[in-house]
Amino acid sequence: MGRNPDSGACQFVETRLGQYPLLISTLFAVYIPTAVTGVCYLLIMAKTYGEVREKKGRYVQRRLEISRTLFLSFVWHCLTMYPPSVVMAFYADDYAGHFALQLGMHWLIMSFSAMNPVFFWASSKLFQDGIRKVLLCKWRTHESSVTAV
Repeated sequence: MGRNPDSGACQFVETRLGQYPLLISTLFAVYIPTAVTGVCYLLIMAKTYGEVREKKGRYVQRRLEISRTLFLSFVWHCLTMYPPSVVMAFYADDYAGHFALQLGMHWLIMSFSAMNPVFFWASSKLFQDGIRKVLLCKWRTHESSVTAV
């Protein structure tokens, strides 16, 4: 890692080994975990859709809603995390010399965390109800039973 003189941000510096350490690091830090997560979410979605076909009920509908929300979050994760990794791994020289590209990639990565609550709000009634209760301070269902001694 080295410091970019234009932006002050960290950047990958090519070593005598070339870009192989960066590619190996990216493989184990980004691509493999995302693939495992995607397979797990797909299995959950498939199982949930199978249950929806067999039976209807509040439990199954809630599970479908949660599965759909998680899958949308995963898709957004892929759309925001992969482009910066690909750009930094395969276009390192262009990335290092282009400040606007660095800002764009940084914004894309940060937008993952910023937009996740919006996706949850839009796709989950449970999340909407929970946020509404927190904002209206209705999350306490009864007074605490503290006994004075």
